[in-house]
Amino acid sequence: MANLPHRTKSRPVPSLTQEMTMEILSHLSVKDLLRYRSVCKAWRTLIDSPSFIRMQLKCSKLGLFINGQQNLYWLDLDTLDSVDRLGESIVSLMPPPDTGYMGCCNGLIIATDDTICNPSTRNYMKLSPLSMVIGFGYDPLIDDYKLVIEAPLCGTQLHCVKAKTWKKLSCSDAFSKNYGYHSGHAFVENRLYWMVWSKASCTRFIFSLDLQTEKHSTLAFPFDTKTTCVFGPVEFEGCICVVRCDTKATNLPWSFEIWGMRDHKECDCSWTMLFSLVAHDSDSFYYVLPLKYYKTTNQILLKIGYKLFLYDLKTNTYEPLNVPFLAKYERVGAFLGVQSLVGF
Repeated sequence: MANLPHRTKSRPVPSLTQEMTMEILSHLSVKDLLRYRSVCKAWRTLIDSPSFIRMQLKCSKLGLFINGQQNLYWLDLDTLDSVDRLGESIVSLMPPPDTGYMGCCNGLIIATDDTICNPSTRNYMKLSPLSMVIGFGYDPLIDDYKLVIEAPLCGTQLHCVKAKTWKKLSCSDAFSKNYGYHSGHAFVENRLYWMVWSKASCTRFIFSLDLQTEKHSTLAFPFDTKTTCVFGPVEFEGCICVVRCDTKATNLPWSFEIWGMRDHKECDCSWTMLFSLVAHDSDSFYYVLPLKYYKTTNQILLKIGYKLFLYDLKTNTYEPLNVPFLAKYERVGAFLGVQSLVGF
């Protein structure tokens, strides 16, 4: 009789703790996490828990939401080739490419009809149709999202989304009396920034509001805004960024200057010109906005008009972003953001 193989005693497989499970799951995509909620009740409870949602948000990667004519996509900024199609049903909540939008904060966006939504989870909530959202951001002290809203009869108000509270800002009367509002905003380090113009001098400024302390200040541009066309402010690599275009140039090529400010105090604004750009003769330049800097290739991802380009700082040249699905769209809307499980 042949000798039977020696049987070794099997070792028990160590079970994963909840902390280990949360750590592993937090690195998965939102699309996978939404599917894994159906695995069992325990996973559903874990994935829906506030602590896991915060952990997943910390692990989330910054990408680019791209709004085409029929679909909404999310593009991985590191590879520039991993595209996640978020579907058509959420597109009705998104603005068309040729209109404004409020950008993204922790995966939440404000759509053209003042709808706050999470395009990754497809949750949304309608805001008051009688108000205009100026900007929004997150207050970590109270774990809530705050909207700065201009209401015709109530002035400038602060709306806490989760708490569902409204409050008139102390700067409301001064803001309405002295300034006019330009669309677009940036949210950096608990502060909202947006461009305003002085009703007295027609000079443009940047209005800054701390969402935690509700203190406000005005920041001067690094150039004369009366003789130039100005875009921004936007966030770019942690900086507050504005773009200058000389409106005196009646013929192409136009030149653009991109200025950035990393830190500011109420009495001291330190601007630095980051780079400049000269347009191709054949391009129709509505505006130029920087999105991301790639250190290894020394390139910058730009939104020029309604298209995306990579600008090479070494050669001072730019080429269209080579992503196959973009070829079918003549123009797109695009803004930075992450995919998250954040709700309201």
